[in-house]
Amino acid sequence: NNNNNNKKKRIINTTTNNHTNNGTTRRFKTTPPPPPNEAAPHSARRISLDVHRLLFDQEGVLGRPLARTGKAFCVHESARLASDYFRRRNDDDDDDDDNNTTPNSTTISFNKYSGCQEWANDVLYLWVNLGAPPPPSQGVHKNEFWEEEGRQMMTWYGGRRLHEGSPVIQKLIRVGQQQERQEQRQEQPQP
Repeated sequence: NNNNNNKKKRIINTTTNNHTNNGTTRRFKTTPPPPPNEAAPHSARRISLDVHRLLFDQEGVLGRPLARTGKAFCVHESARLASDYFRRRNDDDDDDDDNNTTPNSTTISFNKYSGCQEWANDVLYLWVNLGAPPPPSQGVHKNEFWEEEGRQMMTWYGGRRLHEGSPVIQKLIRVGQQQERQEQRQEQPQP
C-alpha cells in the first residue's frame, strides 16, 4: 500500500524538466523527439544531386548500364557521381588517417522498401520494374508504359504506405506541376 502512495506522489513536470518524488526535486535531461520526417545524418534525403552532372558528364549514366543493379548501388553511385557528399566527408576526415571514408566504405541511408527515393534538392527517383516482373516477394506490380498526347506515361507502384497525401507524393506532384508550368512558358511565343 505504501508503494501505491509513492506512485501517486511521483510527478513529472515536463515544462521545467524537474522530477519530483516524495518532496525531493531532481533535475534530469530530456531529449526532444526528432521532428517528423527528419532525415538521418547520412540519409540520401540530405544529399543534393546535380542532375546535369549525373546524366551528361563524362561519367554520366544516361544511356549507359551501371556496373551493378539494385537500389543501394544506384543510390551510392548517384551520390558519388553527382554530389559533393564523399568529397565533403573526405575533407572533414583528412586529419584522421584511421577513419576510412572512401566512397566504398561510406553508407548512405535510404528506405529500400519505398518505391521512390527523395534527395535534398527536389530530385526524386521512382523505382520502376523494367522488363522482367518483380520477384514474388515484392508482389505483382508490373509497370506499364505508353505514349499519350506526345508524352511518355507509365504506371508506378510506390508502396502500400504511400497515398496522395504523403509528403513525398505531394512533392512529386508539386515538382511535376512546376516542370509543366516551365514548359508552358517556354512554348509561349516571344513578343
